[in-house]
Amino acid sequence: MNADEAKNSSLEELLKKLSSNKMGISSSQAQKRLQEYGPNEISEKKVNPILKFFKYFWGPMPWLIEVAIILSAVIQHWADLVILRK
Repeated sequence: MNADEAKNSSLEELLKKLSSNKMGISSSQAQKRLQEYGPNEISEKKVNPILKFFKYFWGPMPWLIEVAIILSAVIQHWADLVILRK
């Protein structure tokens, strides 16, 4: 069952499709579903903190600032260079 089917179904239809009732499922049914489908969890994606830091410098805005810093140095606008570096 996908999300659209679930949104367009009544409570009784959902309970029937999920083989459940208003009281829930039994412990043995829960254990069986846990073995069949696995735990109901979203795995957390581990991100290297160093890569996360460098990712802040990747993209159009950081590139624009870096180009502006280089151009300020080339045309010797030192005040702009200092402001852009901060």
